[in-house]
Amino acid sequence: AIHRNYYGEYFTHAVNSGRIARAIGDLRTQKGTMDVTEWLMWFLGTLHRAVKHAQRTLDTVLAKTKFWQRWSGTPFNERQIKLLNRLLDGF
Repeated sequence: AIHRNYYGEYFTHAVNSGRIARAIGDLRTQKGTMDVTEWLMWFLGTLHRAVKHAQRTLDTVLAKTKFWQRWSGTPFNERQIKLLNRLLDGF
């Protein structure tokens, strides 16, 4: 999913190391104050969103795994397996 960050920029949930490196470089080239509060808030917000996204992904994978473990003794045909996987993946 694409979201808008604090600066009005669009980004995906993945933390982009190139973007972080550029932000650090921009910070180093600024004249005057060495206040990193704004950048730190951006970085921590981005990290927080990435961790939340990873947690949702992990929760989905674990739920699917539990389902298949629970029904491992039940014979399903190929079409049933495909349908169940689609349902478990949320279409």
